[in-house]
Amino acid sequence: MIDKPGRSAFAYTDFELLLRLRGVKNLVIAGVTTDVCVSCTMREANDKGFECLLVRDACGASLPELHDAAVDMVATEGGIFGASALWSELAYGVEMWAEKNRVETPDDGSSSGNKGTLVNGSANSERRFATRNPQS
Repeated sequence: MIDKPGRSAFAYTDFELLLRLRGVKNLVIAGVTTDVCVSCTMREANDKGFECLLVRDACGASLPELHDAAVDMVATEGGIFGASALWSELAYGVEMWAEKNRVETPDDGSSSGNKGTLVNGSANSERRFATRNPQS
């Protein structure tokens, strides 16, 4: 969550610096209003080189038409500003990534968080969002 003085989360904040220091390259964006603050943040993030995913049903606008128009703009020109998904699609993608990259811990009762074996993946595996509905 970013406490921001302007429309974009990047304007007059240390948000970009914090993301870069942590090596973040992908953003999941939600909030209000879809057509103003969310859109401004997503466009600026895209201009700064971040990959963005707009969670359509985790955003809102004062009018449904404004929300729909802002979501439609994300997909224009082949997704020039990023991609969009429903919350259920995002959750499904995260679950699939976690299953693919789960860490098995030793059965010796130790609770050290740094011990374990990565299964079905690697620490450098690409992280992509699911684009299909888990119910289909």
